[in-house]
Amino acid sequence: MKVSEVMTKKPVCCWPSSSTLSAALLMQETDTGVLPVIQDRFTPTLVGVVPIATFAYMWSLPVEIPRPAGSSDV
Repeated sequence: MKVSEVMTKKPVCCWPSSSTLSAALLMQETDTGVLPVIQDRFTPTLVGVVPIATFAYMWSLPVEIPRPAGSSDV
């Protein structure tokens, strides 16, 4: 199996200037565990990613990290 078969082809993204609150809300609304950060809407160059665990650490909140369907704890 290739990554192209399981990847999200049109992921939601944020910009470096986005607030952490808006990024966290976007992740919650779209049920995603990682949010790509792109340069801007006109230059969709990846400049980084924000994992949901970052917000859990920042705000010291318990956060359930989404797992792929069919995965199990080992």
